[in-house]
Amino acid sequence: MSIRPESLRAELGQILRPHTVVVTNTFEDHLAEMTDPAAVFSDAVPAGAMALLPSDFPASEQARLAKRSVPYRVIATESGEDRALRLPHPEWPQNLALALAACERAGVGSETALRGMAGVRMDVGVLGAWILPDPVSGAAAWTAINGFAANDPHSALMALQRALAEWPKDGGGVVGLLNLRPDRADRTAQWMEGLRAFDGTVCGLVVCGSVPRIVRHRLARTYGKRVSVVVSKDPERIMDAVVRLCPEGGYVFGCGNIGGAGIRLVEYWQEKGEPA
Repeated sequence: MSIRPESLRAELGQILRPHTVVVTNTFEDHLAEMTDPAAVFSDAVPAGAMALLPSDFPASEQARLAKRSVPYRVIATESGEDRALRLPHPEWPQNLALALAACERAGVGSETALRGMAGVRMDVGVLGAWILPDPVSGAAAWTAINGFAANDPHSALMALQRALAEWPKDGGGVVGLLNLRPDRADRTAQWMEGLRAFDGTVCGLVVCGSVPRIVRHRLARTYGKRVSVVVSKDPERIMDAVVRLCPEGGYVFGCGNIGGAGIRLVEYWQEKGEPA
């Protein structure tokens, strides 16, 4: 769980001393502590450990590992694609490929590992969706997507694209639902820049959680009437804001942070809707 480079090196090199280190991704997260996640991770792998790396791990950092005589394997995403279809819950092929490679390193075969994964009780942050009825007509109006565990813009956009393919529907737009943390001003600033990547994909944006005044002004200048800020954790108030932005229904995609309003929304969707 260490984030700061010196803490991560101490954790791996002096406390845990692992035989295998798995790097799942090097996306831009925790940038206040690590300006270059790939460099921090490669530097932290201790001597004597095997590093299992995602397919997009930078070649320059692979070279650094080789220079330090740290053995590593780059695990192809494709090796997890067919196997992901065998699981009853959505799973990222790259993550699955890395997990199976780690299991094999520990002496657990892929078939045994997949059987265990198929029966696991998933974390509340798993990518999932619910069909919510229209409160007036009773017809299905919204597909609510739990992408709150995607707390950086790149991961969130990947999760949204995956969700739209996983749960297709005709008609309606996509309303982004961004939940911000009060203790992560750096991440809030990152979101203000990263929201540009969602242009053309979302028709509106609801922002909840901790939304400083300067952020509200910036959102209003950038998105005008397409944004709504809700200073409340009440799921019904937040969903009312979603409906006002897109009365015809469609998708609502939660991202940013699962704490606070995020977990309350997931519980609300579970209570009011049906699994998609």
